[in-house]
Amino acid sequence: MNLHVIKDSDGNSTGVFIPMEEWAKLVQKNTELNALLPPDAIATKRKSAITKSLHDLEEEALFKYFD
Repeated sequence: MNLHVIKDSDGNSTGVFIPMEEWAKLVQKNTELNALLPPDAIATKRKSAITKSLHDLEEEALFKYFD
């Protein structure tokens, strides 16, 4: 797992950053982790997934939605 420790200006560890892909894998294995996410984070996650899906589509495929 690729964790990043977050430090304050004095060099004290204040948190840990877990990339979203790795967090998604953790949540799949441990569903109780979903309780740690605030509701607005879930909405943001859904928006990000939709955006990523649109970017993954080929440009021509997008035009079928605008006919």
